[in-house]
Amino acid sequence: MTTYLDAMQRDPRLEAATTALPRVLGLRDVALLYTIAIVSPQWLSTAAQIGPSSLILWLLALAVFFVPSGLAVMELASRYDGEGGLYVWTKQAFGDVHAFVAGWSYVVSNLVFLSTVLLFMSGAASYVAAQAWPGLKDSYAFNAIVTLTALWLVVGVNILGLERAKWLANAGAVVMGIVLFILVAAALLCASRHGSATAFGDGLLSDAFDPVAAKPFATMMLALVGLELAPLMGSEIREPRRAIPQAIVAAGALIAAFYLLGTAALLVALPRERIEAITGIPEGFAVIAERIGFPALGPSAAVLMTIATAGVLAAWITGGVRLPYVVGIDRHLPTILGRLHPRWHSPYVALIVMGAITTLLVLAALAGPTIGDAYQVLVDMTVVMTFIPIAYMFTAVPVLRAKGIGDRPALLRIPGGRTGVALVTLLGVSSTLLSIGFALIPPADGPMPAFYTKVLGGCALFLGTGLAVYFVGRQSPAARQAASFCIPGGQRPN
Repeated sequence: MTTYLDAMQRDPRLEAATTALPRVLGLRDVALLYTIAIVSPQWLSTAAQIGPSSLILWLLALAVFFVPSGLAVMELASRYDGEGGLYVWTKQAFGDVHAFVAGWSYVVSNLVFLSTVLLFMSGAASYVAAQAWPGLKDSYAFNAIVTLTALWLVVGVNILGLERAKWLANAGAVVMGIVLFILVAAALLCASRHGSATAFGDGLLSDAFDPVAAKPFATMMLALVGLELAPLMGSEIREPRRAIPQAIVAAGALIAAFYLLGTAALLVALPRERIEAITGIPEGFAVIAERIGFPALGPSAAVLMTIATAGVLAAWITGGVRLPYVVGIDRHLPTILGRLHPRWHSPYVALIVMGAITTLLVLAALAGPTIGDAYQVLVDMTVVMTFIPIAYMFTAVPVLRAKGIGDRPALLRIPGGRTGVALVTLLGVSSTLLSIGFALIPPADGPMPAFYTKVLGGCALFLGTGLAVYFVGRQSPAARQAASFCIPGGQRPN
């Protein structure tokens, strides 16, 4: 059966762009990419603020979102393993407009998320620097220098090619593992000598379903997003149909262990009332260091955590930039975004544009009253914008299966037939929509109108801008020429 996917793969523009990308990622690289992209110390602080019941919520989030996400990505990547992943899946299932909305939302969410990563990194760095120069925590100049230096170093390495850039994510994953090991080992030593700062077991289940936990739970669900990242660069992975599923299984176990053990260790060190979203991990290390008589542990761990967070930044810049690159090739964004560097074969224009927009977002966020306030607004916006394309991903599974797009003898299907697909889709869509709803709950200590103006206004502005770009772009001569492309038999693509 001839499908639009077959025609798209024979489109000279897409073929040229795909073949120009070197396949430099192996199974190890993809597994480490998943690990560092999804495990981030910034989410440990948010989860630990709930208390011991956060461990129950982690298990719930893994069951209702992370496992269904892994199953969905395995089948979808098996159906189409080229560049573009989520964008192409949505396009095949629902058409151009929905594909653009999903792709645009993902790009915007990535830009906003990068800003939160940079703010968290500067928070960790300021914690170290404040040991000698107090007051740097909310210093505009210091945080701007740290964030923009890290951002453009990562962008620069990515311009030099994926062969070099992948080592940033790989190194970050290794350092993140070291941070977790130190945190857990030091927390166990501290608990054996002085006891735990948190009483585990009291109200574990009842507190998990407290309405106060709803908003942090949305952030915990966001922490598990990222399995769709590797398929965005499927043309740069060696044997992607084999590497992606195996990497999901290997990284999945590490990710679950990181969040469960890391959250428990942080609660051993600090009571939840003393845990802050940005500086919770460094402060936890500092308390543990003081109790076990090793004061150098706190600053040393904060330095390692800053380095590891740079790996998170590298992973999302490396993977996230592939989507505007593909959409640029598809001519729904300026075609210049689809250009590759003539020497290093990297999407250098898309990387520079991503770096410039992220710079503006970070500088605007730093101009707020405090970094903590800016951080929370950006996190809420990230949840809303991220889960729009993820909902599209889950709903694409039954549609593509019904259409038979990508069917092949070696196709890796979700087990359980129609029942299995229905369950994965139901869990995935329900959890994503619920997370969006939870993220829109205003904070208890802030004015409601200001919250909705910032979060909803920001999301509406980004989505409205994207739709304007799409519909204006459709009127251009290049877009009309692309739309005239027909598959064999004279049928227009959906």
